[in-house]
Order: sequence, then C-alpha cells, then structure tokens
Amino acid sequence: MSRIVQVTKKSKVSTVIKASPKTLIVSGPSAVPTTLTVYTHTQASPSSSWTVNHNLGYYPGGVSIVDSAGSKVYGDVTFVSENQLVVNFSAAFGGKAYVS
Repeated sequence: MSRIVQVTKKSKVSTVIKASPKTLIVSGPSAVPTTLTVYTHTQASPSSSWTVNHNLGYYPGGVSIVDSAGSKVYGDVTFVSENQLVVNFSAAFGGKAYVS
C-alpha cells in the first residue's frame, strides 16, 4: 500500500499525492490538494474475499475496513489495477471498505 512521503530535491520539499508502480505525482508548495475522494464499498453478504471496484483511477493510499458491527478489521490487500483491489480475510463477514 502506498503512503504519503516527503521528497526533498534541491532544498525544496514536496508531498507525494499519487504513487503507483508507474506513476509518481508530487505537490509543491503552491499546489496543495484540497479535496480527498473516499469510495465506500458495502459488502452485504459475508465473504472472506472482497473485490472492491472503486474506479478512482489510481492506486489508493488508504483502505480501511469495518465489519457490520462497526469494528475495525484488518485484511490482506492486493491491488489488481488502478480501479480494483481485493481484500482477503481469515473468516467470512460483511461490512464496509473505505478507499481513498
């Protein structure tokens, strides 16, 4: 999973706002992003493998999962493409995935 990091080049600091195996987009001091898109996936039927078609057009930096009771759950996230990921769990359950 990608995360926000600081990149320093010639005494200028930028923030990585999009990172994938082929793309790196940075934001300099004058171009700070002001919005964040969050896709919510609802898994109504219990499953130990969730396929999430988020269609964000990039490899998301954040994936948070909660079960149907609202408890945070951790799983194995695999990025299939810039628009799809799969999360595998040790047990089947339903809930929500928040992707950003």
